[in-house]
Amino acid sequence: MAGPGDDHARGWRGRPAGFGDSGIIIDSLVTAVTPGQRLEYGWNGPGETPRPLCWEISPIDGGARLTLSLSLPASEDAGRAAAGWVAHLEMLAAALAEVPIRFPFASFKSAREAYRVAVADAEAAWAISAGQAANAAA
Repeated sequence: MAGPGDDHARGWRGRPAGFGDSGIIIDSLVTAVTPGQRLEYGWNGPGETPRPLCWEISPIDGGARLTLSLSLPASEDAGRAAAGWVAHLEMLAAALAEVPIRFPFASFKSAREAYRVAVADAEAAWAISAGQAANAAA
C-alpha cells in the first residue's frame, strides 16, 4: 500500500481494494511502516470498525519469515476471518504464479468449518479451565 520509496507512508491512503467475489471493499489508511520489516493498515472500509492488519518480515536461517496478524472486534466471527485469509492467500499465491483465479469458495468453506470446530473446542476448553479455577478458589 505504501508508495515506492516512501519511508513516510503513515497516513497514506491507497487505492481501494475490491474483492468482488467475496463482497469486500478495503479502503483504509496505513498506520505504521518500517521499510523492509513491517506494514500495518486497516483491513476495513471507511466507517467500519478498525481491523488492524500487520505484515512483518523477519530473517530466519536461509530466508525470511512473513507473518500476518489481524485484530478483530470481539463481536466478529474469527473463524470466518481466518477462512477468508486462507482464500486470499491462495489467491495471492496464484497471482504470484501469474495464474488467473476467482475467489476459492471451496477452500473458504472448508477452512471456515475447520476454524469453527477449532474455536468451539478452544472455547469449551477455556470454559472447563475457568470452571476448575473457580472451584479451586472456592
